[in-house]
Amino acid sequence: MVHICVQCDQPARLCCSACSTTGSMTWYCSESCQKNHWICHIFKCKRRTREINTGDHLALAVYRSRLPLDPQTRLDYGFDRAFTTDVKLLLFGMYRVLLIDFNLSSQKLHKWRLHGILLEKIEAALISPEGPRSPYYVWLQGNSWILDTSQPSVLEDMGRGQEAAAIHNTGIGDSVTPTQFIGILDTWPQTKRDCLELWIDIYCFKHPSPQSDCWVTFGFCVCDTENDELRLCRIYRSLRDRCSFDEFWRAYDMSSLMALFDSKECVEARSQQYRHLEGVLRGPPGHVDSIWELKRLAMGGSLDGTSRAIFDYGMDNCKEQAERNELAEIYIKFFARRLGDPMDLHKAACEGKIYEYLSGLMKVKKKFKSLMKKIEYPFQFSSLESDRAAHRSVQTSKS
Repeated sequence: MVHICVQCDQPARLCCSACSTTGSMTWYCSESCQKNHWICHIFKCKRRTREINTGDHLALAVYRSRLPLDPQTRLDYGFDRAFTTDVKLLLFGMYRVLLIDFNLSSQKLHKWRLHGILLEKIEAALISPEGPRSPYYVWLQGNSWILDTSQPSVLEDMGRGQEAAAIHNTGIGDSVTPTQFIGILDTWPQTKRDCLELWIDIYCFKHPSPQSDCWVTFGFCVCDTENDELRLCRIYRSLRDRCSFDEFWRAYDMSSLMALFDSKECVEARSQQYRHLEGVLRGPPGHVDSIWELKRLAMGGSLDGTSRAIFDYGMDNCKEQAERNELAEIYIKFFARRLGDPMDLHKAACEGKIYEYLSGLMKVKKKFKSLMKKIEYPFQFSSLESDRAAHRSVQTSKS
């Protein structure tokens, strides 16, 4: 039997000795691949010798080229204080240099943080004794408040001001108390509250993460990279500057955001990297093709038990959680390595040919062939196209 390296998809000859005794085999082609994959495998290894810590979560995020989603990790390593997306990406780039270019271990970062010397040690690591200082050293010198919690966060103060400005821009007065504000929100439909969440994000120079429903419903899910998501946020910011909040909300509620982009001459929304954006935005709010829900799961978000992705991509065929995790890893690899167009995978799912499609792009064990089958939903689901037609009919009658 030919085993496949989980890291590079080449024929494998080594397996994790700790896991092999438990019957759960993880194979590698070389010690180098095993070492490089350890930051992923440690989360699943049956006999790891220590507890998972936030340094491990940070290293895993760097390995997957995604900003960390784990709340404690974001707090421990400065991402919550790095209030804008631009600053978050610079902070992430710094950790990438430390963990990948300098080969610093996640455990060492964790120990520095526990001893309260994280900032001091990172600054020292960024000063090369054999050459010029890293550009990140200069950047960190001017932004040490991100890791030094004893210093006030200027950006947080700015962010609070921006959030207040965003709320004021919706038409809610400055003199509204928090209790009155909550009362006003309770009278708003969910679509309007969704728009407020995004409105505040773009005012505060942030963009939704896969943990937020807005990541899917406003089309950030179609982006290939974090930088594409940042650019899409800027496109929304440009739209915000050219329309009122009420215009924005009504366009979203009518599934006509692309028409609003066009009418306000936000031409970048039509660029090639956002070729699937219209497909997401033209559906009823919150109702998208299941491939984007699958991508949300792969990027660290979560799915509820009624998501179409659970049934379309075979998750519900799995009898055990370990089996579901293995299946999820295949989809994670597809999205993380950008092996193909997500809508091609969606088409394969609709035709019952997921295994055939993915096998042409990567090594997939034959045991997954029977799992990668779309199954009938256990409750009534209307088709996406019929939902779109019904939504358009309702909105037309409203207007």
